[in-house]
Amino acid sequence: MPTTSEAIETLRSARMLHAPSKVANAQGVAVSGLEMSQNSLRINWDRREVDQRLKGIIKGIHV
Repeated sequence: MPTTSEAIETLRSARMLHAPSKVANAQGVAVSGLEMSQNSLRINWDRREVDQRLKGIIKGIHV
């Protein structure tokens, strides 16, 4: 559900993070894809590797 401008201001003044749902959901989908890649390749990436790959994916989405 969309957030009104007034609600966004309320969140900001409460120092709460706000992101459009498409952005937040894209990260979850990307991580699921990374997990599937690891499983099919039978490899394990550490937390830093997953984070680095996720950042690359998200940057590609928002170019």
